[in-house]
Amino acid sequence: MKGFPCIDALPASLSAVDENMPLPNEQGAPVKCGHLYLIIGPNRQLAVFVNVYWSGFEHFAVIYRDKKFCNASAFIRIKRCVVTKDSQKGNRFVIIPNNSEGCTIVFECETERETDEWVKALSYKSYKNNRCCLSKPSVVPEMTVPIPKSPVLPTLKEYDEDEDV
Repeated sequence: MKGFPCIDALPASLSAVDENMPLPNEQGAPVKCGHLYLIIGPNRQLAVFVNVYWSGFEHFAVIYRDKKFCNASAFIRIKRCVVTKDSQKGNRFVIIPNNSEGCTIVFECETERETDEWVKALSYKSYKNNRCCLSKPSVVPEMTVPIPKSPVLPTLKEYDEDEDV
């Protein structure tokens, strides 16, 4: 999917989190994945497979042309995006990056309910509020012993070509 660079944008200001929101996943598995349609022009759409990931510091989506994981993919950093449901068509949602000039990414779902689920999964505010649910007790290391530098390789003795070794 050429033409989709890594996108950074601002955090979203969306509705509050509900109890059905998936929790951040520490194993690296996607929080939400599924088939969507990427709207690429008037009356033109591209079937894509989208994975949404939440990690300790990042919230991002990876878009593939199909379910097969191939080299042609796009990466969207959701942390700085505004994700909203399209007011005109209920089964569409829009990702608006901050750093792009008038550029928006529009996806279409099969149902309006599915659209709501995707908006919740992609909402940075939801991610930020749920991240605290899995926080582990902080461990403050006591004075740790510094790690010694790795030993340096011994220097090699140089010989002239005329000398016997």
